[in-house]
Amino acid sequence: MMEAVLELKNVTCRDRSGRTVLRRIDMELGRGERLRVLGGRGELAALAMVAGGVYGPDSGEALILGRRVYEMEAWEAAAYRSGSVGYASGAPGFWRGLTVLENAAMPLTVRGASRREREAAAWEALETVGMGYAAHVYPKSLTVCELRLAALARAAVSEPPLLVLEDVLEGLDYLEADRTAKAIQSVWEAGQSALLILAERDEGLVAADRTVSIAFGSIGGESK
Repeated sequence: MMEAVLELKNVTCRDRSGRTVLRRIDMELGRGERLRVLGGRGELAALAMVAGGVYGPDSGEALILGRRVYEMEAWEAAAYRSGSVGYASGAPGFWRGLTVLENAAMPLTVRGASRREREAAAWEALETVGMGYAAHVYPKSLTVCELRLAALARAAVSEPPLLVLEDVLEGLDYLEADRTAKAIQSVWEAGQSALLILAERDEGLVAADRTVSIAFGSIGGESK
């Protein structure tokens, strides 16, 4: 039986206004599996935060490798997430005063890895997504597509069991989206992380083993 990397059990979440955006969601993602979830922006944002262990559901249970990360102390949760979950989005944030390589290495910095280990892993991650040429420049020099690729490298640098990818193709032209999709495939092949691919619509570029649709907060269907 495939090891469960992510388990959501009867998860319900509300946004800041009190509106219910996820209703009794049951979802499981096994190691190395690729699951695409299609839904609205609010639904996907809530799912990304719960699946990434950033906060807990209003009701139900969310487990990352069998652990309720949202019940941990802040320092323990941050350390656990840095080794277990990688996250990349359509609006990635970077430290402006750090190079792309230094930004990509940040999850390993949090874990206390040596400078040599951090740089070697970050370089490999950037090469995997086709961004090795930009290792020593600063984020302000990159295009939107390149920023997302750098964020993907940062998310994958510690080879986490789970990668959460939120709207990473949104707003890109076809060539940029195709380049990003191929980079995602390369990352998956290199590390065999489970992929949780969150998108408002199916671009048909990123491969997935299963696709789940969320409508009005509830799972409306699943296909392969």
